[in-house]
Amino acid sequence: MKIAVKQLVAEGRLEFAGGAWSMNDEATVHYQSVIDQFNLGLKFLKDTFGTCARPRIGWQIDPFGHSREMASIFAQMGYNGEFFARMDYVEKNTRLKSLAMEMIWRSSEYFKDSEIFTGLLYQHYGSPPGFCFDIHCQDDPIIDGKSYDNNVDKRVDDFIAYVTSMSKSFRANHIMVPMGDDFQYEDAEVNFKNMDKLINYCKVGQTKPRISFHILATIILIGLDILLHVQPKNVSSGMEIISFRRLNNLAH
Repeated sequence: MKIAVKQLVAEGRLEFAGGAWSMNDEATVHYQSVIDQFNLGLKFLKDTFGTCARPRIGWQIDPFGHSREMASIFAQMGYNGEFFARMDYVEKNTRLKSLAMEMIWRSSEYFKDSEIFTGLLYQHYGSPPGFCFDIHCQDDPIIDGKSYDNNVDKRVDDFIAYVTSMSKSFRANHIMVPMGDDFQYEDAEVNFKNMDKLINYCKVGQTKPRISFHILATIILIGLDILLHVQPKNVSSGMEIISFRRLNNLAH
């Protein structure tokens, strides 16, 4: 198993996101502590898997608020982009409606090369509604074969409908759909078995496939190209200088 994982990493088929020892806070933390714990995590990945394991994507999906200083650290460490989830619901609703869920974040007015591609997650950092395949979830698994309960067509149609709706809030034609959530993958075979079926039937179960699947780095590169070169009408360039402070996830 260890050999297989190392081979997947070396071939670029398995990648790590983040790479620090933990997903640090961004509000009440000193930059030196952030750098130190990244140094510790990145060293572990390099020592264990080699240089191919070097993460290129920042993964700050759960801190309560996001500072441009953290984005600046990612940019200075050579990361290509970052994703996060939590922001005030009023601003998020505005961004969903105005195709502003991706941006090029100019994280510093003073440092050169401070720009970094940034993507905001559509809903939560968990699976789409109805597609949590974990043993702790109650969503229907994908049942194929000659079973009377075969639900492949329904499951594929529902997933495509969700992704189609989701895509209306993004400029790029490649979007990220997270799978999983907190305290999941205790019995990972169940999760991956259903995800493999979903990917397979989305690709081969259509006369003209409307969905393709890519690794995270590919999504970053395509999204960055869209922001830089293919701007829709009435949409800003995507270059922003801002910090995101989490006020409320939902209305109260």
